[in-house]
Amino acid sequence: MVWKMRKTKHSLLCCSLLLLSFTALSNSQATPGINDINPANGPTAGGTIITIGGMNFGTGSGSVQPRVAVGGAPCPQVVWVSSTSVLCETPEGVGSHKPVVVEVNGVSSPMDAESVFEYDPPSVIAIEPGHGSAAGGTMVTIVGNNFGATNNNPSVTIGGRPCQSVVWLSDTKLQCVSPPGIGIGDVRVFVLDLSSPENFGTIFEFDAPQITKLVPDHGPSTGGFTLTVQGLNFGTVDSHPQIKVGGHNCKSTGWKSNEEVYCVVPQGTGLAKQVQVEVLGQPSKPQGAKAVFSYDGPMVTGLDPANGPTIGGTHVTILGENFGYEADKSIGAKLDNIPCSSVSWLSMSSALCIAPPGTGAEKQIQVELDGLKSPACPGTAEGKVDDAKCGALFRYDKPLIADVKPDHGPTSGGYFIRVSGDNYGTTPSSLKLLVGKAACEKTNWISNTVADCLVPPGVGITHVVAEADHQASDPRGTGDLAQGDLFTYDAPLLLRVLPSTGDPGGGQLVTLQGRNFGTEKSEVQVLVGDSPGRVVHVADQQVLMVMPAGEGDRKVTVRVGDQQTGGAGGGAAGAAGGGAAKAPQYDFQGPKVTAVTPDHGPTQGGQTVTVEGKDLGPSGRNLKVEIGGIECIDSRWVSEHQVACTTPPGSGGSKTVTVIVDGEYAASSPPAYSYSYSAPVVRSVVPATGSSDGNTRLLVQGLNFGLTDSHPVAYVGPTRCTATVWTDDAALTCITPAWSRGPVVAPVTVRVDGQTSEATPGGVFQFGDGKAPVITALAWSRAPTDGGFTLTLFGSKFEDRDVSAAVAKYGGGQSPCPHTTWLSQSKVKCVAPAGVGAGLPVTLSSKDFPVASTFGSVSFEYDPPVVTALSASSGAVGGGMRVTITGYGFGVWDSQPTGRIGGEACGRSEWTSDSSLACTTPAGQGHQDLVSVLVGGQESKQTDATPTFAYTGLAITAVRPDFGPTSGGTEVTMLSVDFGDAFRAEGPLRVSLGPSPHGAACEGARWVSSSAVTCKTPAGAGARQDVTVQTEGTRESVGESYQGYGLFSYQRPVVTGVEPREANSAGGLPITVVGRDFGVTDENPRVWVGSTPCSRTLYVSDQKLICVTPPGGGGGLLVRAELNGQSSLGLDVFSYRAPEVRYVEPASGPVTGSTVVTIVGKHFGRSAASDPQGLIGGVPCTRTKWVSDSQAECTAPRGKDLFARHHVQLRVQGVESGESADAQFTYVEAQGG
Repeated sequence: MVWKMRKTKHSLLCCSLLLLSFTALSNSQATPGINDINPANGPTAGGTIITIGGMNFGTGSGSVQPRVAVGGAPCPQVVWVSSTSVLCETPEGVGSHKPVVVEVNGVSSPMDAESVFEYDPPSVIAIEPGHGSAAGGTMVTIVGNNFGATNNNPSVTIGGRPCQSVVWLSDTKLQCVSPPGIGIGDVRVFVLDLSSPENFGTIFEFDAPQITKLVPDHGPSTGGFTLTVQGLNFGTVDSHPQIKVGGHNCKSTGWKSNEEVYCVVPQGTGLAKQVQVEVLGQPSKPQGAKAVFSYDGPMVTGLDPANGPTIGGTHVTILGENFGYEADKSIGAKLDNIPCSSVSWLSMSSALCIAPPGTGAEKQIQVELDGLKSPACPGTAEGKVDDAKCGALFRYDKPLIADVKPDHGPTSGGYFIRVSGDNYGTTPSSLKLLVGKAACEKTNWISNTVADCLVPPGVGITHVVAEADHQASDPRGTGDLAQGDLFTYDAPLLLRVLPSTGDPGGGQLVTLQGRNFGTEKSEVQVLVGDSPGRVVHVADQQVLMVMPAGEGDRKVTVRVGDQQTGGAGGGAAGAAGGGAAKAPQYDFQGPKVTAVTPDHGPTQGGQTVTVEGKDLGPSGRNLKVEIGGIECIDSRWVSEHQVACTTPPGSGGSKTVTVIVDGEYAASSPPAYSYSYSAPVVRSVVPATGSSDGNTRLLVQGLNFGLTDSHPVAYVGPTRCTATVWTDDAALTCITPAWSRGPVVAPVTVRVDGQTSEATPGGVFQFGDGKAPVITALAWSRAPTDGGFTLTLFGSKFEDRDVSAAVAKYGGGQSPCPHTTWLSQSKVKCVAPAGVGAGLPVTLSSKDFPVASTFGSVSFEYDPPVVTALSASSGAVGGGMRVTITGYGFGVWDSQPTGRIGGEACGRSEWTSDSSLACTTPAGQGHQDLVSVLVGGQESKQTDATPTFAYTGLAITAVRPDFGPTSGGTEVTMLSVDFGDAFRAEGPLRVSLGPSPHGAACEGARWVSSSAVTCKTPAGAGARQDVTVQTEGTRESVGESYQGYGLFSYQRPVVTGVEPREANSAGGLPITVVGRDFGVTDENPRVWVGSTPCSRTLYVSDQKLICVTPPGGGGGLLVRAELNGQSSLGLDVFSYRAPEVRYVEPASGPVTGSTVVTIVGKHFGRSAASDPQGLIGGVPCTRTKWVSDSQAECTAPRGKDLFARHHVQLRVQGVESGESADAQFTYVEAQGG
């Protein structure tokens, strides 16, 4: 039984001591020994009564009372029972293997491993709180037993990790700060070498992971990027967290701190994917939006192709991002909100859409995946889609018109035409047809490629336009479909003019009868000759107009849109209706001029001129004759057909002669019968020498400089004088330009009113000190091409005896004389080199003096070539035969002579010697074609002895007519002497124009007779087209081919109008050039303004071109079109606006120059490329800077004539502004000067 000593100890001990006292005193003392302890363990608070069995525990008397210690601590109560038994109340203590020692009378029992007492280990009953942060730091109270009655520095672990700051409170209570940890862990208490047992009934739970933020919270569906997860309770470095996005494990994870972990995101799609962090089996709980990750929606960046036909079916590869991964088959796509016919996933960045049927442009493709759509395209401020910022736009192909049948019809409209093409859409409502700008009165959609149009009223040559969903067909097709969209309202046809005569003053109301005039007054223009009449009213078959003033019989032309009566630009109906009949005319009653005799005379006037014509009035009428707008000194009536005039003073060429009767009836001479004043002549120049820097004032004397100031311009050599001042008809002043390069001796010439004087020996100026040599004559001036003859140079100041002479080479460069001999200061002779050409300058060079050169009429000429024989007199019509042309004067090896047969250049010409030339014959068909040689710009003359060449074989000898319009349709007849009946018998004919075998086929070729075949020409352009007639042959015979070379020419282009008619001299302005025969397809035509080609020529149609004007100057310039080597006659209608200077700032500056003067005006050019040149007093500014079309800056040159007012002018592209009183500059003395 357990002895409850604590309850009865005082009574028991008292009785026991009394009972044993005698026995203890009676025994002698020996070493105590312990052999049993019961119980062997007890609580740390002590108080356990243990019975110690052993020996020699004494007698129990007072002197031998035993003492007991447990682990060195004395038992608070000891009771001797016998010499073999002692009772002990254990003291407080902790630990195991505590030795028990019994001491009797100073003798202690020995310590051994069996004589030990065990204090009970600590035990944990409860903890508070039962959870805490995984980062640790939670104050935890631990309730239990055997923690020690005193503080024995117990330790505590939670989940195996030691608590921090353990505080002992009592034997039953401890406190500690929880360590970092994860998951759950048992709580154990360690006191010395004892610990509480594992007890999962008292566990501490570390708080679960908590997510507070994701960075980033979205990303591409490809994954592979790092996601940072911020929050709490992510544990320690060895926690090995696991992270999932939308239930899928991250590719890899990592721990940064208790508040931050990261992962490499897996592939995925969709919004609001829950992110979960699991730490040692403990997952985070859903945290709402804080723990949600979204995969980016699909993004479309491009389409390939980005367009396709309206019927759909285009396989469009959609390029972009975030299209998901292969396992995700939920991808979809829509084109303009219409599902694609089929959608296939290709990769994370591409998908395939088969386009549905549709029409229009800017149709957006959107991809949809897992509930997300690719974003809509951004818009502009106007609400339109911004094409430049959107790669998701698909364009259905524009409508394309390939053919219109019929392609012409009356201007009244009201009939159907069938329009064939493509991309008309798949529904009737998708299409609208227009003729020109007018909508068809009715559009009948038939299919994606066919529709009918009820033609509206209209005029001119138009394009049929198809519109589908705001997309219109281009105004012309491309490739084989070029011009397939043209519809031509029948050309206007003028039948009669009523009345057909009237007053030359105009103003008469006239009715024009015909058809196809249309109904729009704004589209109709009537020209009487070149003068426009005023249109009052227009009906389809009648025009009411007011006649302009005019003279003589004038053709009446009605222009309607791009067409006009008389066939120019007309359509089929116009050609058929008009035929070759003479165009109606209007006769202005009054005088007419038919001839002027003589047609030239002196500038002083006073010459009697006879003007011939008709209706010049009876004797006694008030008669006046004008030349170039200036009234004759005297006008006399001779007869009704002749008047006489004494010419007034004047200058210039091609002056119109006008006869005016009674002050109101006028007749002007046609261009072929104009009057010209004599050209200027320079006789002397004083001084004859001057500074090479220019600014020498010359007195130029001669004839025909103008009896009034006609603004003559003088030149020294090719360079314009910096200023020219007219004095009178025989004198002017020139300020010389600076010498730049070339001979220092140059002719002085004068240009007056479009006429330029010839160079003369007396009109010579020498730059420098006047010591330069001058060549004034040659002997001989003409010689054979092989050289070797003596050429003598006459002149002055041939001071240097070491001289060399040279003759200019045709085409550039010089040929030095093999030997040059100085004879005197006025004579040098040389052995002329071999050469070719005429008008060649001769130069003389020396070591110490400038080069001297001939000029003007003093030049050298080689004999022209002469042909004497041909090695073969006949050959095949196809050419290619090598023949030898013999003669002399063919030049040297680099003269590049060209042989010709019948005017056609040899296919190849090879120089053999001065007397021999090899020629590969060109194709031809003549029987007596003359042979010639062209070398150095000189062609051999034709004489009775000139050899001829005859072409043999199946040849076409002629084509009648041999020309026709570029639109084709001309019925022509091919003639031959030997067609025979072969073509009629051997099957179908083929006639073609152009190089065989690739020529364009004629239509309707047919046999007429043994010498004639006819057909209608195809459309084309260019002169001298080859003609081929051939049969396909039969089983019994091979087809035959007849050739004719250069027998047919398409009409040269004709320019009838230009709009606008003027532009800045800097160029760059688009102008519209109208006319005909510009080609039915784009054959690279070229437009010229004056002598300069347009910067760019754009083909529009057979009747219209666009020219981007080149820089230039002047007025009344000819505008002409060039096509395939053919050039139109120029139309004298275009002018460059001259620059105008209004004022300058400042208006004065130092005579030393360098003042920056701002020039203000207009027409200075559209860019710095206009290269303006400022002038002050005729002297160029040292620097001119273009600022704008209305402003330039001039750095003033060094001046002279102090305090004189100098006009400031601006020259743009050679065109000079006039003088203005408000634009003058004054030189003043420099400060300190």
